[in-house]
Amino acid sequence: MALVRQIPSRFMQALRELDIADIVALPRAFLRIGRIFGGFIGSFISWAGQQVMSLLQIIFEVVAPGVMPYIQRAAGAFRTIIRDPIGFCPQSGRAGIQGFQQFAGNF
Repeated sequence: MALVRQIPSRFMQALRELDIADIVALPRAFLRIGRIFGGFIGSFISWAGQQVMSLLQIIFEVVAPGVMPYIQRAAGAFRTIIRDPIGFCPQSGRAGIQGFQQFAGNF
């Protein structure tokens, strides 16, 4: 739980970086705080996602062991889309076109 231990130091860093002008211009203060906690939030979301996947893996290994490989592949595909959403769009378009062509060929 190293992430949780980072909260007090990040909070203190945020307080140290704020000045009088930030009180007057609140958007500027929010930007500074967001910059300090931005990396932490990304790390926390990544950690939470890993924990959810671990829990799902345990549940599915007990309830339906044959399902887990499909879930792992889906999670891998989702991570690929998140890492490169622009690269996903042309590929999904090509896959859709190919699917319609195969459907028409089989029809």
